[in-house]
Amino acid sequence: MTIWNQIKNLFSRSKPAAQESSRGMALEATQTTLTQDMMVELMHRLEITTENAYCCDEVFALLDEYVELVADDEEARQLMPLVKNHLDMCPDCRDEYEVLLHVLKTAESE
Repeated sequence: MTIWNQIKNLFSRSKPAAQESSRGMALEATQTTLTQDMMVELMHRLEITTENAYCCDEVFALLDEYVELVADDEEARQLMPLVKNHLDMCPDCRDEYEVLLHVLKTAESE
């Protein structure tokens, strides 16, 4: 049995009891089906997650400092690896980072 099939079986066996009721059947029909690409992305994110990973709030508190390091061509990745790791995984924080970096670079060029 492939890993993909094992993961699908794991998820199919772990459905909440509420989904087995008639009301739950309607909920199940509206839920998004996990595709193989979604599972691959999930597994990749789990693989690069570190035990002491930052949450979004922690990254947000450090984001201005990280952006300044990047803008000054400092080794932000080496100086703040947990922030970099989070930005690699979190599209919302990455968007915030990109906006702040654009604003800072625009302000510096004026």
